[in-house]
Amino acid sequence: DIRRCRFIGVLDMAGFEILSINSFEQLCINFTNERLQQFFNHFMFIREQSEYDAEQIQWDYIDFGLDLQPAIDLIEKPLGLLSLLEEECVVPKGSDLSLAEKLCQAHLGKSAPFGKPRPSQKSRGVAHFSIAHYAGVVSYNIDGWLDKNRDPLSESLLEMLAGSTHPLMQQIFKIDPQTAALGRRRRQSLASLTVSSVYKDQLGNLLSTLNSTNPHFIRCIVPNYERMPGLIDGPLVLQQLRCNGVLEGIRICRRGYPNRLLFEEFVNRYRILHPKSTDGCSNDWKRAAEQLCEAIGLVPHTQYQLGVTKVFCRVGLIGQLESMRNEKLSKLVCGLQARIRWYFEQIELDNRYAEWEALLLIQKAVRHHVVVRKWPWYRLMQLVAPMVPKEREKVMIEDLTVERDALKELVGRLEGENADLINKVRSLEKRVSEMLDVNRRQDCEIETMREEMQKQEDLLATLQHNLSEQEHKLMNLHSTLSEEQSRIQELRDGNALLEKDMESMKQSLQKERGAREQMELNQKLAHVQLKEMEEALTETESVKISLESQLEMREKENEELKARVNQQLETIKSMQSQIFDQSSRVSAAESQLHAERMAKKKAENEKLITDEVIADLQKSLDHAEKKAALLKEKWRVKDVEVGKLNKKLTDSTDQLDFCVSDMKKRHAATHKVLQDQLEEYRRKSLKLESENKQLKAKVEVSLNSFERESSIDSDYGSGARILSRRHTTQNSHSSMRRSQTHLDSLSFHAKVREEISTLTQRFTKSGSSNDMQNRRLDELERELRSVQTDKRLLTREIDVYKRTIHDETLEKEALSKQVKGLVVDVNQLNKALMKEEEHSIDLERKLRKTQNDVTHYKAKYEDTLVEKDNEVNLERKRMQQKLDEVVHEHQLKSNQIAIVHKTKDELQTELVETQAELDRAYASIAQLEKLHDSQGKVADTWGTQYKMASGELEALREENNNLRTRLRRQQRELDTLRETSTPDNEANMLEGEIQRLRDELMSSSTISQEDGVSPSNSSSSVHTRRSSIYGNRYED
Repeated sequence: DIRRCRFIGVLDMAGFEILSINSFEQLCINFTNERLQQFFNHFMFIREQSEYDAEQIQWDYIDFGLDLQPAIDLIEKPLGLLSLLEEECVVPKGSDLSLAEKLCQAHLGKSAPFGKPRPSQKSRGVAHFSIAHYAGVVSYNIDGWLDKNRDPLSESLLEMLAGSTHPLMQQIFKIDPQTAALGRRRRQSLASLTVSSVYKDQLGNLLSTLNSTNPHFIRCIVPNYERMPGLIDGPLVLQQLRCNGVLEGIRICRRGYPNRLLFEEFVNRYRILHPKSTDGCSNDWKRAAEQLCEAIGLVPHTQYQLGVTKVFCRVGLIGQLESMRNEKLSKLVCGLQARIRWYFEQIELDNRYAEWEALLLIQKAVRHHVVVRKWPWYRLMQLVAPMVPKEREKVMIEDLTVERDALKELVGRLEGENADLINKVRSLEKRVSEMLDVNRRQDCEIETMREEMQKQEDLLATLQHNLSEQEHKLMNLHSTLSEEQSRIQELRDGNALLEKDMESMKQSLQKERGAREQMELNQKLAHVQLKEMEEALTETESVKISLESQLEMREKENEELKARVNQQLETIKSMQSQIFDQSSRVSAAESQLHAERMAKKKAENEKLITDEVIADLQKSLDHAEKKAALLKEKWRVKDVEVGKLNKKLTDSTDQLDFCVSDMKKRHAATHKVLQDQLEEYRRKSLKLESENKQLKAKVEVSLNSFERESSIDSDYGSGARILSRRHTTQNSHSSMRRSQTHLDSLSFHAKVREEISTLTQRFTKSGSSNDMQNRRLDELERELRSVQTDKRLLTREIDVYKRTIHDETLEKEALSKQVKGLVVDVNQLNKALMKEEEHSIDLERKLRKTQNDVTHYKAKYEDTLVEKDNEVNLERKRMQQKLDEVVHEHQLKSNQIAIVHKTKDELQTELVETQAELDRAYASIAQLEKLHDSQGKVADTWGTQYKMASGELEALREENNNLRTRLRRQQRELDTLRETSTPDNEANMLEGEIQRLRDELMSSSTISQEDGVSPSNSSSSVHTRRSSIYGNRYED
């Protein structure tokens, strides 16, 4: 029954009762509390001390359960209180006072808990004896104990009620068919069970149930008898705590070591207090814990003790260590914060120094430029420098060509090595496929073996079922045999009594015949004395009648005594048979209980192993969740930074738009002013056209002189050269007008020159302002480009984080699936355990019904059973040998897989070495590229090829990074699967990994072949791409 093997039971038990009148009910309640208190002491303190013994802790053993044993023996043992009570109920003319006398004679002065009652003002009745319980001394009144223990109920009354016409009465007083078949006298013997015997059986079953479960104790304390809230009666609560054993438990805990930690946990948690003390003890945790305790300054045997696997600490030591640890952590955190602040300030100081040096260098360069900018030779050098022949660049191009040829050879050699690696991978794939085939065949063989073992177990189960049926039949035969024997014994007893009666009657008849013969002789010899003899005869006949009546009375009394003796003998026999049955049941139950405990312990060990695996997976899952949370937090921080940069970008864009709009407004205003001036000049020119026709000759002379002056003034600056034709025509018209008005003046040319210089200065100023606006615009555009590049970099980082979070999510889902699978396995194991427990309970129930007298019937079947067991054992040994062979072959295959892993690692090391050579080649290419940057128009074709190769190599770099991340992730997954999965799963994972590597190698080879038309172009493009990869890597 599953409800008996797995349940949650609540035992609501009243505490020790000490009333004014304590009777049989109070004795039962107090005895139950005595047994439960003993169970509590054994469960709590004895198990605590057993753990000290298992951990080899120096401890003075104290048996706290023996404190209650005298009172328990006084009540429970033979010739104890309950046994004397049952005996007094059986003995004729038994009374409560005789029971009290027997108790005083048997235990007064001999048993410590038993004593005379003490007079008390609280007791309202007479106390006959007292018992010292765990909670205190209780005085008992023995009046009415025999009637309460017998609990008499007439058999005739029960039969009458069972035969009632009312259905409810029939259901209540229904007679069991098995009990009805036993006969009236047998039913009377079963119904004559006393209350004390039933109570002892129920208490024994209760304690056996508690011993087979994991109990939890709840102590209910009454704060006061007034039933008022917020009121606590101190002495009352203290008395209850003392009676419940709470104070004793606190005392024992303070005497012992209540706090205990594993060596590894203790060292890992408190190593921070003295880190150097555990050096050299990487694997010996016990030694590390001992050195750590000595370094901290703890006193052994006073503050702690070291066991086999744990550190046992006294009360308060853990709190002291935790306070020391918190102080140490606070100091370390403060020091770390100070160091970080100093580091950031040092970086800020270095940046300021760098800015200061850069400012000084820029000032120095500007001063030198101001000095040499008007030097004629400097201008000549600027003009001649581009014309110098670039012989050095030609030499560099030849060197680059030689280097390209060398790199082509290197690429060819690497392609050959790549082909060798592909061949090795293919050979490894063949070996893995062969190993998988062998594993499949081994799995088939193991499955067949399991089926055969299942068949053998089914055969054994059928045999056991047949045996149980035969035992049940034997039990029925034994019961019928015992009934027949009891009937025969009753008949024999009756026959013996009848024979005794016949013998007594024959003796009396012989006496009567002798007396009559003597009387006849006397009558013949003394006829004279007839009358006297007749009188004597009449007297003797009266005496005879009286004697016969007395004899009949004595015979009736004798028969009554014999009936009583027979009844007592039958009662004794029934009690002996019950004791024998109980002892046989107890022995069988103990053996079955031992077997069930062993099976349960084994199942619990398997469950603990599964729970540990689940806990490890849960830890890895929590770690993955923490890692995902950390990545999400980083992602959130990056989002915040991106938001800040976007805000900065928007601000810069707004500022740029504002500057552009301001520049446009200024340009529009300037353009409008110039347009107005132009219109005014046009109007004036129209007025002067008429006058110009008249003075044409004079104007030509003045124009020639003006052209000479304008040629002289053409070297004033770049501002005058930038003037448009429209401005020159305006100046010409103004000069013509001035020449017309001031033709005869000697200062005409000077005024014209001044006018032109003022216009030139105004236009130069407007040009300089435009140049400043253009420079500001360029700066804003550069800032915008830098912000955009930062945004692109952050977007890439966010994409990388998203991919990482996605990978972590997939890994978390895989771990959750594994955890679910393990939970399903645990549930299956629990179901199997429940089935085994149900099976064990069924066997126990069957074994309880067996009798001790069926042993001679089992001999018939023991031979066949032994033969079947021998056959099953031989079959199991044969299967075990086959299984060992299969396991050995599986181990060999595992070794082969390890060899494959080793070859894979060697190939990976070769790949790393090849990558190192490629890195060196990339470094040389990077140096050559630095020289390549100084080329001019001659290397334009190289520049275009470099750009194309850079784009291709950027894609290859991303592919390479993705492949590396995938390889690292697969390596981590392979490591985790090595710990948790079987060799078959490892082989499958290795096969999949080899297939992916082969595909990636083939794809990389195809990419390298498709990149260009010729091998030289492909190799050069590949190397340029790889160089760009490393260049970008260094920039990142």
